[in-house]
Amino acid sequence: GVFHPLFRNHTMGYEEEGADVVKEDQQKQKKLQSDADQEPWTFGQKYTDINRSVIELRYRLLHYLYTAFHQYVKDGTPILRPAAFHNQDDAKSVTSRDTFLFG
Repeated sequence: GVFHPLFRNHTMGYEEEGADVVKEDQQKQKKLQSDADQEPWTFGQKYTDINRSVIELRYRLLHYLYTAFHQYVKDGTPILRPAAFHNQDDAKSVTSRDTFLFG
């Protein structure tokens, strides 16, 4: 998630069909029935620490990400791209499935 251009939680909350009108009784019922809390501290101290470090890294990279978005708008250069995007003559770059450039 740190390197993904959009960093957000994909939840509709406890509203039916993602409605923007809050129905408190419906929220309480849904909360009791199923959905786990998705806050960074929900899963214990170990994961709170991991989440904190990832979020802090994301904030440190924001200026870089804004620049990458500007470049994308200017000439279409993707924000996340495979290594082969810059080095198409390198067989290792072309066949790598887990190497990417950010920004």
